[in-house]
Amino acid sequence: MCHTCRIGLLAFLLCALAGAEVMAEATRPGESGAKPDAGTEGGATGAATGSECKRNADCVIVGDGCCDCGSGGKNKTIPKAQRKEYEAKRRAKCSGKACLAVLSDDPSCYKRPACVGGRCRLVKAPD
Repeated sequence: MCHTCRIGLLAFLLCALAGAEVMAEATRPGESGAKPDAGTEGGATGAATGSECKRNADCVIVGDGCCDCGSGGKNKTIPKAQRKEYEAKRRAKCSGKACLAVLSDDPSCYKRPACVGGRCRLVKAPD
């Protein structure tokens, strides 16, 4: 096998292994938040006691799991007040993990945060 072919094959295998790690991360139960309710756009995140938000600005988008939309993953929304703690836990959990250098086509990547009924949710972005 030619040298260039071996390098190409090695690059392909490394990407495939990284993709398998991303897929395993995205499908691990209980680690990436709840699935959205069938009747809502997006989904609530976290266990809320009382109201998470009063206005849209109280909610922010964060990466859901180790890889966000800019790295082949997906996003979710949380209350702005919880962002620092969430990101610190995410950094600790994801230390040493690699994400793909590819834009994700997950529906969460095309939504915006909103306060809906006192809960942070991802909703369809305006056209």
